[in-house]
Amino acid sequence: MAAPAPDADALFEQCSVRDIEQYAVKLAHAAEEKQRAVRSLVGDSFDDLLLVSRSVVDMQSHLGALQSTLDTLQDAARRTGDRAAERSAARYEPPPPAVPPSLGLAAAQQLLLDAPPLLRAALRTDALVQGAWALTFGRRAWTFLTESQDAEAVALVSEPWSDLQTLEVGVRARIDAQLQATAARTSGVLDALLAWMVLDAPADLARAMAHWHTQQAHGAALLCTASDPLAQRLERLVTHAAISWRHTERLWRGSDEGPLASAWHTLMRTDTSFFDVGRPTRALLSPAPLTAVSFYEAMPEAVRTYPAARASASVDVDASLAQHMERLGAAWDALPAQLATMHDLDALLASRSALARAAERAEAQAPGVRALRERIERMLDTRLDALVQATLARATSSFGEALMAVWDDERALGDSGARAVLWESDADRAAPLQRWRSARPPCMAACVHLMEERFYGAVHTSDVASAPLQAACLALAEFVADLAPVSVTQQQAVLEVCAALYTSPTFQRMASPAFYECVRAVHVRVAEAWATAHAARIVQQRRALEPSLVLLARAAYALGPSPLPAPPLLPCFVKAWPASAADHATLAALADAADAPADWYHLRTVLAPWALHAPPPSARREAAARPGLARIAPRFVVS
Repeated sequence: MAAPAPDADALFEQCSVRDIEQYAVKLAHAAEEKQRAVRSLVGDSFDDLLLVSRSVVDMQSHLGALQSTLDTLQDAARRTGDRAAERSAARYEPPPPAVPPSLGLAAAQQLLLDAPPLLRAALRTDALVQGAWALTFGRRAWTFLTESQDAEAVALVSEPWSDLQTLEVGVRARIDAQLQATAARTSGVLDALLAWMVLDAPADLARAMAHWHTQQAHGAALLCTASDPLAQRLERLVTHAAISWRHTERLWRGSDEGPLASAWHTLMRTDTSFFDVGRPTRALLSPAPLTAVSFYEAMPEAVRTYPAARASASVDVDASLAQHMERLGAAWDALPAQLATMHDLDALLASRSALARAAERAEAQAPGVRALRERIERMLDTRLDALVQATLARATSSFGEALMAVWDDERALGDSGARAVLWESDADRAAPLQRWRSARPPCMAACVHLMEERFYGAVHTSDVASAPLQAACLALAEFVADLAPVSVTQQQAVLEVCAALYTSPTFQRMASPAFYECVRAVHVRVAEAWATAHAARIVQQRRALEPSLVLLARAAYALGPSPLPAPPLLPCFVKAWPASAADHATLAALADAADAPADWYHLRTVLAPWALHAPPPSARREAAARPGLARIAPRFVVS
């Protein structure tokens, strides 16, 4: 046995420093020897220890699997025992104990007294099957009491019976409202259908589906006649159809008989199972008084028995869904009458966009919604086309009225107006050309702007067909072509209108080449008459050649830039000028300059600067200074 270690205090008192150092060295050697022994022991037995640990882990996993298997076997045995007990109870159900007649009458009276409170509680909580239970067995209790020929018992429950009859209307209305709801859940629809099948025996799945689809169509008709905005109504209609389709698929289509038929057969498993579902028991709290539990247990068989009718399972779901979609489409036929009262093009376009978004979400769940979407889109397209055509017709007539008002406004276009004074002023010919400009009269600008504003909404509507727009533009051009301007002022007004229509960016997006050809032909015809009349008017003033050319340039410049062919003002002036040989030489030089592009600026200082597709730098600078000059012809029109 090893000697005990000496006390530290005694060691330091009795031993020297050398002895203490030797003792410490011995302790260190002893500790190292023990460590080497432990390491060798662990190294020799490492494989055995690892094997033992793995065995322990494997045993734990096997124990867990064995425990789960035992639990599964116990559950299966318990379920098998329960099923066997149910089958034996269904086959060998002992006869109910004999109930005294007085106790049976009391039980029926108690049931009829409890039926109205039970029914009200069911309506408050939307427990429609419970409400159908109270209504059904309340009727059977009343029938039992009346057949018993006990006048006193009947008189005691006459008031609850009247109350029950009044509540029956509310129950049926609540069932129909649940079936008509747009966002009802499948469980709520299932409860409502079960309650309807209980109240409208004999049960039939085909009749239940027909009633469900009828109520859904009625709900769609209510949505069509609602006062909400059209976009919201269309979105709700499509969602309503998709939900109806989805509920039908879930309730009637299943692996065996469908959830609705399965729930009905579970509810009506035996003749008394439906009564047992709703009656109060000691283990189940209910709105009925607990003192009435014994009365419910002693309920007569004539009251508690409900014939367990088996619902027919032969339902053609696909054919019924197709008929339902047709019925929904017929319910939506009330929309055209409401669309006829809408005159807002933007609202119709917003409704179409909302319909497309809702249908895109709904078609993923209900493929049958596609036909309904196309049906509504046809209604919207019909209204859009009619509204666009009416708008364009009104715009064309308004344009004609505005143009005729321009002609009749002598203060704006008369010979005594500001434009005539500007043409015939005797200002210095060296005055800058900016003084020669004459802005379009306010009435003329308003006339052209009216057309652009009226057509703008239709132009930016990509869903609207271009045919009515092009027809309206062509009618507008034909209206301008039918004009018969007499005075120079009226002719110049027609030229300005042609230039504005020809260069309008609004009309470029929708007009056809025929429109531009017609406007161009009108401009060429009126421009020739205007140039002839204006040249004759200047010649009649009997001025010298140079002042006459200044007036000629001012008249041409007053028209403003245009990509249309320039009026033959200079040729008409040369033809009408009764000049000498020197004047003819000057006019010939001007004619040559008109044909020489290199001398453009010189000609511009004398005659009007026509803004062609590639104007000179000076014209571009003036166009930037005056935005109204930047209008050019459409690209597909060849000058």
